Amino acid sequence: MTTETSEYYLISHGLYFRPKARGYTGIRDEAGLFSKSYAENYARHGDPVMVHKDDQKMAPEFMPSAYNDLVINHLKSQRDQAVAKLAAAEKMITAFMRHDHKNDNDGTAYPFWAIVSNGGIGNICWHSGPWFNRQDAEQHLKNKTHRYPKKAYVYCFSGHMSHHYTELYDAANKALAEYSKWKGE
Repeated sequence: MTTETSEYYLISHGLYFRPKARGYTGIRDEAGLFSKSYAENYARHGDPVMVHKDDQKMAPEFMPSAYNDLVINHLKSQRDQAVAKLAAAEKMITAFMRHDHKNDNDGTAYPFWAIVSNGGIGNICWHSGPWFNRQDAEQHLKNKTHRYPKKAYVYCFSGHMSHHYTELYDAANKALAEYSKWKGE
């Protein structure tokens, strides 16, 4: 049995069908995607029209008939989400930049730190993290002692076995070097 993917928008009277064909919207992000057979069945009489999700010309981000206030609110929401993601990325980069990756890595490649405690019989319980430098992890543990077991401590892990982490780590180091060169440091 094969499962059909949902790759088609249904458009009627200049608006997208919402998910499960429950109403209309002029905003593509709020539109439903339907399987080819469902869309063909629905569109067999010519209205609505089925459009593949990759057809940007026939499936624009905002339909001309979309209400302006809803479009503006949607764009503001996208902006707010982008600002939040940027702030989180900036926080990570700042933590990464504060760390001396060449000289303070607890003797391991691709280090990161976490707050842990012993879970009995050699097991470690991970409580929080990761951090990109020991100082931030220790400061967090000091400030939030009430959240962790009495014997919680900061432990250094190595991400050298994860190619995703090593690629990200190397890219961050390269970006940091380029940023430092740009700033003239």
